[in-house]
Amino acid sequence: MNSLLTSSFSHISSVSHTSLLKGLKQLESLLSQLTQPTGKNDRSIDVSKDVDVTQLTRDPAVVEFLKLQDSFEHNAASRLVVMLERMINTYQQNRSLLASLPDESNSINTQRRRELLQGQKSIVSVIIRAMDLLQGLCLIHYPSRRVFNNEIYMSLLIELLQAVKAPSSSLPSKINPEIQIAVIDLLVSCMVREVFNIRLFEKLGGLNVICTLCKRKETPNDVKSRVLEFLFFYLIPETQTEHSNTINDITEVNGYNTLSSNTTRSTNSTMASGGTVNGNIKVMRKTTEDKQKLLGQYIGNVADLVEELNSSKPFGDTILEW
Repeated sequence: MNSLLTSSFSHISSVSHTSLLKGLKQLESLLSQLTQPTGKNDRSIDVSKDVDVTQLTRDPAVVEFLKLQDSFEHNAASRLVVMLERMINTYQQNRSLLASLPDESNSINTQRRRELLQGQKSIVSVIIRAMDLLQGLCLIHYPSRRVFNNEIYMSLLIELLQAVKAPSSSLPSKINPEIQIAVIDLLVSCMVREVFNIRLFEKLGGLNVICTLCKRKETPNDVKSRVLEFLFFYLIPETQTEHSNTINDITEVNGYNTLSSNTTRSTNSTMASGGTVNGNIKVMRKTTEDKQKLLGQYIGNVADLVEELNSSKPFGDTILEW
């Protein structure tokens, strides 16, 4: 398994598209062998507890894989986010190039546009596959969620949810809807019981972005549906304790982002930056009421969402202490 992971990491770090696809396929094959299928359209998550994969499968290979993921050298999530950043930057650059092409038709512009569109199609496929892999890794290996403790990687996901105006146009340039859906699924996976990521998402303006996406007329219905699922997830309480002080400022401590509050979590996790962080990170956990007030700044009818969450319980028990 060591050699397979090393080989896949080598491939996904390559500039060769063929080699990159080979690395993704190796990781997909490995995860497919280690996990049991749960149904193509089943995305339900029981947020009341973490799944102990080793107890469910009783498979020595899973135990070995999880141990390897605890080390930076063999942590797949930390390698995938680096590759994902590279591919997203290329995707955004190509979007800008496409938007800057003159409207008038000629053979040169037509050929250039065709080449860029074909390249974008391949890049979109890679981005979605990488995010699907990250989603799986975040769910089966808790510490892998913490690669998104990094502002750079969380910002990348948020940027992919919004349309931006091209320099030569007054109209927004569209993000591929399949990418937006994959981003939302990944956000949920990296936020389950990982309160730091939720606070970071808030701090970076993620709530405003995702609510704007939901309100835009141009947003496809399947994307809007996924946004609503995310909002239900977001409204889940992280604690039953009300806070008189809602402090959620993120500060820099020893070079890492931390959150100031009166609740402390002990961490010992592998970070995408290449080091292991040991110590106490203070993270303020919020109740549904706290989140309702915050979300109400960006979208209406939040009370209806809360009522539906409490009555239907789509994520199971919500009497939680994350």
